[in-house]
Amino acid sequence: MTKHKLTIKQENFCNKYLESGNASEAYRRAYSCEKMKPETINIKACELLKNGKIMVRVKELQNELKAKSDVTKEDKLKILHYMLKTSIADFHKSWHKLKSFNKLTDKQKMCIKSITSKDTKYGKEIKIELHDKIKIIEVSNKMLGDDAPAKHEVTGKDGEGISISPLRIEIVNTTKKGNGNTSDN
Repeated sequence: MTKHKLTIKQENFCNKYLESGNASEAYRRAYSCEKMKPETINIKACELLKNGKIMVRVKELQNELKAKSDVTKEDKLKILHYMLKTSIADFHKSWHKLKSFNKLTDKQKMCIKSITSKDTKYGKEIKIELHDKIKIIEVSNKMLGDDAPAKHEVTGKDGEGISISPLRIEIVNTTKKGNGNTSDN
């Protein structure tokens, strides 16, 4: 527990934030906000999440969860790697015939996002949807730090530094006189 005592509602907010991953949702669950506008909830949730005591407690809870988990980053990357390499063809015996679900490996089963079936006039139609490979690549990139912004150095001619000239702004106030001429004040 943190050195700084949190209120019960603040502690609930931290736990609900870890469960949902959404500060506004955590705020709604931890606090009474039936009469609040969504914008107010969002602002209050962001303010609370920026609070130093809250940030420390959320980090502590995340570390506790990591310590309890027996799944390592390496395990997660292996799963993502397998999902990325798995093809829908791995689920077919032939072009028109699927493998029996019982004959699929556990690794193959974890690659399945959904299975739907419906009866048609030609027989049962089964649709297998695998997890999105683009999403798998995005998650892998985040885990490996490959999505970090690239640094670009901007230089002047022949690699020299760029000099910026000061900008001079002159404000001129003009008013019309009765004769139609304008003059500066």
